[in-house]
Amino acid sequence: MLLYRKREEIRIKICRLISAVLCAALLLTLSACAGGAGSSTPVSSDPSQKGEISMMCGLFSSSFFEKYAPFWKACGIKTLQFWVRDMDKSSSDETLTTYLQNIQGQIRAAHEMGFQVYLGFLSNFSLPEEGKFWYNSHFDVTDEEEMQKRLNVLAKTVEATPEADGYSIFCGDPGGYVFLNGRQSDVSNYVYLCRQFIEVIRRYRPEVPVNVTPWSIASFQTPYIGPDSTVFWDRETDMTRRLVELDDLIGADLGIEFPCHNYYRPLALRLYEAKNITPPLYPAAEDLTALEQRGCTRRWAWPYFIMDECDDGDGAGVGVQINVRYWYQLLQQLRDAGINGVFGNWSAGGHYDHVVNMYAFGRFCADPTVTPEQVIEEYAAKNVAPADVPALTQALCYLENHANWHNKMPARYQLEPMPAPATAAQALALLENVQPLAEGDGTAEAPADFLTRVRQSLTALAAQES
Repeated sequence: MLLYRKREEIRIKICRLISAVLCAALLLTLSACAGGAGSSTPVSSDPSQKGEISMMCGLFSSSFFEKYAPFWKACGIKTLQFWVRDMDKSSSDETLTTYLQNIQGQIRAAHEMGFQVYLGFLSNFSLPEEGKFWYNSHFDVTDEEEMQKRLNVLAKTVEATPEADGYSIFCGDPGGYVFLNGRQSDVSNYVYLCRQFIEVIRRYRPEVPVNVTPWSIASFQTPYIGPDSTVFWDRETDMTRRLVELDDLIGADLGIEFPCHNYYRPLALRLYEAKNITPPLYPAAEDLTALEQRGCTRRWAWPYFIMDECDDGDGAGVGVQINVRYWYQLLQQLRDAGINGVFGNWSAGGHYDHVVNMYAFGRFCADPTVTPEQVIEEYAAKNVAPADVPALTQALCYLENHANWHNKMPARYQLEPMPAPATAAQALALLENVQPLAEGDGTAEAPADFLTRVRQSLTALAAQES
């Protein structure tokens, strides 16, 4: 999901990569979080008073989850979200039926493993034309014929997945990016689509939870103003606010998954910083309080990119990435504001590079008193013998201080470094005699493989320093 419209060639390249690896991405959700971006925003002084966060995980392909389900469960994930590409599979009734049978089978398998399952519906997608990449196949939501085609496929999907625990209606990228017969689109077009989707869902599943996900809602209004401009980010906030302020949409019967871009994303924060602007943190506590008073129980966040190095054109192959300090800050801020669910991302292209972040996400959700330093030490202990834990912890802290996420943050949003060796060479030397455990304790990969990648990452950084 790469919000970078003006760098279309990068986005398509990455999307093709995503498709090639079964389009798998992991998203997670909490259930009690809070408010602002950057180190200047304080968090609550008494973390023991903050609620536990319930984690959820979303996948672009349901076929991807079984391999990593044990690790996700060890991290505390309780809910999976499978993204449904039903329009892409609707070239024939047989193809769609087979695809939906597979989705329903994966829902049952997930239930057997103890997970709940939400399905994520892509918005204004049409059946791709021959030779056209599915990601760019959109229709005008005011086109009644095309809308009915989409609703017919949606109805088949909902009817074929009676065991799904909930549904999310995704907005843009993928989705949006249309000129409505020469007219400019607006929030009202996404709202119209949502109402149509909800009507179909309620026809078959009247009691099932449903959320809207206004990610890239700006692409419904300005399809050719991309996220390399603050105009895009301003409209993301403004249009989401207008969506939320509709008094007959989000409430007791409809939840929301906020993008929360301005809380954490270097891509947005750098653009604002260049103009000497401090962007508004949305949603703020008063926004979430208003939703709570309207009976909205699913006030979730969707900060996709904090565990995905595809943001602003980065590839996945950048070595072991540890952003534990930034996860800690983000979750504390969201918790304080009143968010009660948060999505992270497990990228198919770079999941192993972010295993420490995934573990940290789970720990911070379950226990708001745990610190970033404790989390890194805990994950080190899952991979090496007790005597080697201090050395590996120090090496991981070095990687945390020099992570790509940290480096691309504007200076005033960068967090204070952890105590760590002064150079990559020194961190690498600490690992000279460290031996991995034969088996990991709830790890995503064998400790030997994790330790090898840590050493490779430090070696690459050491070469840059010399």
